[in-house]
Amino acid sequence: MDIKDTPTIEAIAETEIQLKHLQEKLESLKQQEKQEDAPSTLELVNDLATFLRRFIVFTDSNSSILIALWIMNTYIYDNFIYCGYLWINSAVRRCGKSRLEDLLSEVCHGASSPMCNPSEAVIFHNAGLGNTLIIDEVESLASQDAQTNQTIMSVINAGYQSGAVVPRMVRVEGGWTTQTYNVYCPKVLASIKPLVDTIADRSFRIFMKPKTRNEKVERWNRRKEDANLKALRGRLEKWSGAYK
Repeated sequence: MDIKDTPTIEAIAETEIQLKHLQEKLESLKQQEKQEDAPSTLELVNDLATFLRRFIVFTDSNSSILIALWIMNTYIYDNFIYCGYLWINSAVRRCGKSRLEDLLSEVCHGASSPMCNPSEAVIFHNAGLGNTLIIDEVESLASQDAQTNQTIMSVINAGYQSGAVVPRMVRVEGGWTTQTYNVYCPKVLASIKPLVDTIADRSFRIFMKPKTRNEKVERWNRRKEDANLKALRGRLEKWSGAYK
């Protein structure tokens, strides 16, 4: 080969830059195609809000929109630094709080069933999987011994921010070691009493009250809604795939 035909260092560097730009362009086009093929964000928000209003009477007409957006966020929350909690609050019983928890457990990403008094291990496990935790009767945590209550509340208090971890000592062969657990994941908190200020400040509060005699909603039937729920979850998964 003639020495004049040998690529220079500058030419090789320029070629590498061009290849990198081409690769970035291809990735951008792929992402664009995914987003064009994804369900419309606006339609998905409206369909989720309509689904919620079929079974729940909200005190604020905008609540169903806020919850619909929060549901969608459970599928892409790890794109963000913060994930505010959804706080379902009512001053009295029989106001649709439990029904809303049931609906959320069906459409949020990897949602747990509504649970009371979850252990640290349950929170660690679900957060590690990126699931949505639904914690009912948050005020009942206060009925546990002071140390357990303080431990669980500190985990909840920290888990709204990406990268939030808590250290724990675990037994290993020959002794003990420190292990950190992820606690960042979407969380639904339901209560009759107010939350502590630090957690309330990190929550979207949905205040609920009993419906009047003139306010009518459909009766919830999980079996009859099965096909609709599968379709909604499928659309949410497809939509989220375009934005990850």
